[in-house]
Amino acid sequence: MEWAQSRYDEIVNKLKPFIRSTCGFKDDQVIYLPISGLNGDNLKEKKNTPAWVKTHEAAAQNMTFFELIDGLDIAHKKKKEGALRIPMLDGYRDMGALMAIGKIEQGQIQPGMKCLVQPTGKTCIAQNVFIGEDEVSHATVGENITVKIGGGLSEEDLRRGFVLCPAADPARALLKFKAQFKILDLVEERPLLTAGYRCVIHFHTAVEDCEVTRLVECMTLAPKKKIEKNPKFAKVNDVLTCVITLDRRAALDSFTGCEKLGRFTLRDEGRTIGIGKILELAKEK
Repeated sequence: MEWAQSRYDEIVNKLKPFIRSTCGFKDDQVIYLPISGLNGDNLKEKKNTPAWVKTHEAAAQNMTFFELIDGLDIAHKKKKEGALRIPMLDGYRDMGALMAIGKIEQGQIQPGMKCLVQPTGKTCIAQNVFIGEDEVSHATVGENITVKIGGGLSEEDLRRGFVLCPAADPARALLKFKAQFKILDLVEERPLLTAGYRCVIHFHTAVEDCEVTRLVECMTLAPKKKIEKNPKFAKVNDVLTCVITLDRRAALDSFTGCEKLGRFTLRDEGRTIGIGKILELAKEK
């Protein structure tokens, strides 16, 4: 678009309502930075950016994209002090050794740690830890790792969606939880969401069938904010608090316990119908 400011303004004006209403971000939490992915302009360095970029909104900081990313403060989001949580991507054998692949979402892992796999409850030992091809003495939050597993498990015990955690403080494996999500879309033949609504839930690396079993509270945002207790139904753009029941047990946590294990997306017939968080885990006998 030859760095046209009018095109930049058009994109920003279209994105703002979506980011504000659908994603829940306030305007002062969002930074808009014009770049050219095609030519690499304003990514690592300013090469061909026009004068208006230096004086317009976020660009007035006179930063490139890499500079802006490097300057973001996200350290407080990393929970190194919490119990280990590794949602697994896969398990396989390498020269007879059983290996597990995943990303550390909370805590730290080191060789010799006694671990437990949820939701199966089977125990194992983390014998060696690798980041890429390099064996390391420990790994922490945000790192993609491969762990050599000992303890008599098989590939079937290290499926995608299972969570590797310490045996002393494991993640909970459950069927039911209280959740809150915004309804983004619904299929034409089911324009209202009621108790008994079945769909597919995505959380960390897992995908499970589920059912919305009870509606607790519905908050309508437009034309004015309105809260209804024990509603009969909810519709698109409502914020719904409800109880969700899984078809089989899965390892989860509340959003306040471990954010990465407490977020989820609901899908139905290829559509994303809701994005939300887990408020409370059910108390099971």
